[in-house]
Amino acid sequence: MPVGAAALQFPLAHSHVSCVIPGGANGSEVSQNKEYVDMKIPDDLWRQMREAGVIRAEAPTPDSADGKL
Repeated sequence: MPVGAAALQFPLAHSHVSCVIPGGANGSEVSQNKEYVDMKIPDDLWRQMREAGVIRAEAPTPDSADGKL
């Protein structure tokens, strides 16, 4: 699972975030960003990130965003 996919999707789970606008230096990077946003992140990855202390326990994640992603 590319870390870029999780990085692009993580902020979208927060109720105060309405969009993420990733930059791309060329068409290839723009296409990659689109793939990352569309990629299904396994719920287990968010759990593992919480357990490792990478994200706060109370932080909303796409698996808990009530279908936002």
